[in-house]
Amino acid sequence: IAWAFSMLGYDSRKFFDAIAQRSLSRLNDFTHQDMVMLVLAYSRNGHPYPELFERIASESVSQLSKFTALDLFNMVISYAKAGHPSEPWMKAMAEEIVRRPPSSFSAQTSIGITWAYSSAGIRMPALFNYLSDECIDHCDMLQSKEVASLAWSFASIGYFHRPLLGALADTSDERWGDFDAPSLANMAWAYATAQEDRSGLFEGITNAAICRSDEFASQGVSMLLWSCAASGNLDRRLFDSLAARASESLDECNSQYLANIAWAYTVANVDAESLFDTKFVDVVAEKIDEFDDLGLCQLHQWNTWRKAMAADAVLPPVLDELCHNRFIHQQLVQSNLQKGVMSELMLMGIDPKEEFQTQSGYHLDALVDVDGEQIGLEVDGPHHFVGRKPTGATVLKRRQVSEVDGIRLVSLPYWELNGRDPSEQKKQKYLKNKLGIR
Repeated sequence: IAWAFSMLGYDSRKFFDAIAQRSLSRLNDFTHQDMVMLVLAYSRNGHPYPELFERIASESVSQLSKFTALDLFNMVISYAKAGHPSEPWMKAMAEEIVRRPPSSFSAQTSIGITWAYSSAGIRMPALFNYLSDECIDHCDMLQSKEVASLAWSFASIGYFHRPLLGALADTSDERWGDFDAPSLANMAWAYATAQEDRSGLFEGITNAAICRSDEFASQGVSMLLWSCAASGNLDRRLFDSLAARASESLDECNSQYLANIAWAYTVANVDAESLFDTKFVDVVAEKIDEFDDLGLCQLHQWNTWRKAMAADAVLPPVLDELCHNRFIHQQLVQSNLQKGVMSELMLMGIDPKEEFQTQSGYHLDALVDVDGEQIGLEVDGPHHFVGRKPTGATVLKRRQVSEVDGIRLVSLPYWELNGRDPSEQKKQKYLKNKLGIR
């Protein structure tokens, strides 16, 4: 009854609550297939009944071996959509799924299961390896939305299966025009989050997104701009094409979207006058209490950029101070590589000012005096790069320290430091060359 009425679109909380209560009293009489139908019904009707989902999860654990592959798929999807994913139960489901022959699940059902676990925030490496093995040989058969969903799911859970991401990127080449706006945003976000060095992929996404610039919602605008900026793919055409859409959607943006948009344009150094006007500042001011620490830091970098170009629309002093204070109080972590460089400098008779804070608020790994010139030193580890290309955050820091603080910045990339001859003489020669010491 519940399934039939949910399929008909019947919308009565009282009706479905009554069925749920009756079902709870007789759940011991339900077969595993009855449970699947009931869960499907309540995930569709918009009136999930938490107690019912919890009881079915508890009752079904001992019967999972009876479930077909389609039953397992429907159950995990339904629990994720209804917002009631019991983690112990989802883990039991994952263990049952991986016990089945890989051929039990099609690429499409594997994509759905991956989405369910990612949406629930439940990371199961064995399950994701199992599902990726099923999908990787069928990427060419996937629709564009399925490709984007799969890439997003793996990236959102922080499980970067490099061969699968490579296969998905390859199958997307030459068919970016088939991707709708949300799928383009999801693909960009997934590969930026995974820090995949794929300039060709971002070029394809950019060209397709420019053609669909009017189709992006506020979330898509934010995701796409942030992704391109974060990965260092700074094609001005994209930023210009999305400025009007971003401006139109300001009232729909939450604090994260606003911060990401502001930060992305700052990284790209694209002054979109139609976007960054008094309305933008007013919207930010109205929602200032909703920004987290990262968002406030992004706003500080945006405001620093705006003030440096003498723009009219900047944050009012009280908000400028708030964002600046959050920016300068970020937690600092010193790597072993950085410690080694500082020790070597002191052996050379150079007294580095470690974790030096510039006037704009940036922390430099060190500031050193070379023949009267103050030079900033950055020991850049892997997280500063996508491949060997600087990330957007690294690009922005280098530019603002140079242009705003007037400090020349010298980068010591990790591959140069790790690839040096370990002898003290060679290390010091390398540092002298980087600093211009004769």
